Amino acid sequence: EDCFPNMWAGSWFWFTIMTTIGYGNTAPATDGGRIMIFTLGFVSILFFGFVLGKAGSIVVAIVEDFLLRTHLSFLTRNWIQMIIWGALYYLWSLLIASYYVYWNELRLPGETVTWNDAYWFAYITTTTVGLGDYYLDHAAIIGIDLLIWPLLILYGFVLLAAFLTALGALVQATDDGSDFADKLAAEESLFSCFPRWFQRDAEFDAHVSARSSIGSVRKPRVVQNDENAVVGDVTNAADDAIPVLKGEDNDSASSASGGQGQQN
Repeated sequence: EDCFPNMWAGSWFWFTIMTTIGYGNTAPATDGGRIMIFTLGFVSILFFGFVLGKAGSIVVAIVEDFLLRTHLSFLTRNWIQMIIWGALYYLWSLLIASYYVYWNELRLPGETVTWNDAYWFAYITTTTVGLGDYYLDHAAIIGIDLLIWPLLILYGFVLLAAFLTALGALVQATDDGSDFADKLAAEESLFSCFPRWFQRDAEFDAHVSARSSIGSVRKPRVVQNDENAVVGDVTNAADDAIPVLKGEDNDSASSASGGQGQQN
């Protein structure tokens, strides 16, 4: 008699299935519910696993590319990246723990959660261990919780994936000087829509250096047309040829350049 449908709690249950957290405080009790988990749940887990597997590498590559372009390349070393992402994951877990304490005080006034227990909840959630000793009570979940909690947890997933990506790169580091940006740039199918995002600064600097050479003068170019006319031009290094003088013969071209020839 005390049971009532809770759409928000059902959505949260499906979120824990899709992310493989699976606290275990609720489970399907009918054949229809189990069939749904077998089919739709399995497909959701595959899709989420693919997205999460790419998320860490993409985030690390974007941040590394930004550091290279802002001349902070020393921060792109594998061991520094591992420390940075690990520290960010730890701080984000503290934020999740803080909100868990606040959430329990707000929704379940009779229950007290210590900071140690709250951080334990953050750890078993972001690592998808989901032991079930601490979880969100389905009876207390409302609509706003489906906005705040998934954002907190998903960003924790991304930070943890970035940390593991940096750790893996540190373990598999070689002396070839390659980095995440170069490796991910090779994945044309993934980054074909923005291929220049993941190119090294060397190419960019070379382009800037070439453009900065405006003002240098090439040797005059002489072209003879069908009427035996001579065309001389002076160009900048970054511009196309611009004809500046045209005469009927060499004598008229020379006189025109001295200011004494006849005008064509």
